[in-house]
Amino acid sequence: MSAWTDFRDGIVDSLKFDEVTEELKEQFSSWLVETVMPLAHTAADSFITQTKAQAADEKGWCKVRDLIVLPAVINLGLWVTEKALVKTNVSAS
Repeated sequence: MSAWTDFRDGIVDSLKFDEVTEELKEQFSSWLVETVMPLAHTAADSFITQTKAQAADEKGWCKVRDLIVLPAVINLGLWVTEKALVKTNVSAS
């Protein structure tokens, strides 16, 4: 096998859980809030900045999409996701 398939198989094997405990779920939720959400916010900010800049060249509904709809959907989605993760993470309470 190639090094890639060995690496891939190692990752797949490490993602198999014998038992999902409350502690594991809390750790995963915390990891999502502390590590993944900041990365998602950074990516979203970059996407929204570029989309709003491109809106200057758009007209009609495409301008509305780029200035209002996409930024609102992305920000709302991130906000709801983060609030849900924080609320459901017992250890963070």
